[in-house]
Amino acid sequence: MLHSTRQGSGKPLLLIHGLGSSIGNWNPVIPALAAERDVIAIDLPGCGESAPLTGETTIATLTDAVEAFIRDEKLDDIDLVGSSMGARMTMEMARRGHAATTIALDPGGFWNDRQAAIFGASIKASVALVRRIQPALPFLTGNPWAARPCWLSSPPIPGNCRRILSCMSFAGSRHRPAWTRPSTR
Repeated sequence: MLHSTRQGSGKPLLLIHGLGSSIGNWNPVIPALAAERDVIAIDLPGCGESAPLTGETTIATLTDAVEAFIRDEKLDDIDLVGSSMGARMTMEMARRGHAATTIALDPGGFWNDRQAAIFGASIKASVALVRRIQPALPFLTGNPWAARPCWLSSPPIPGNCRRILSCMSFAGSRHRPAWTRPSTR
């Protein structure tokens, strides 16, 4: 079963996040959507608080898991919004015959063989890096003084901090610190 949150009332709307992300990516828009819709956000398998799939993990198997969630929750006519990989999954569900409204925000994919190979290699290297630095992430992201070098330039969350946050998101971490600029006093 996929971990989910639900708020609001009205016609149901399912939010599907992208690669290595979680429900938390939808937090900025959920309140506005929930003013008019019954908003359901899910953590995909292996992300956030959802257990990983057993066996192969592909767009097809992730889509199968989302379709099982929709079926189990009796949400057959739910509208779908997906971001990045989640958008690709919503398009796959539409291809499979999902009849309700389907919105794909920046769907990933549709690459030629060379582009797919480059993407696969970069993801493999990124996963290896995240696994190596994961033990240090709580210290790096939870301690304002350890993160201080991130704040020495503008904008307030420069590239180094974005990479740390991306790593945490990619690693499926549930802990996302509230970023505040450390005092210079």
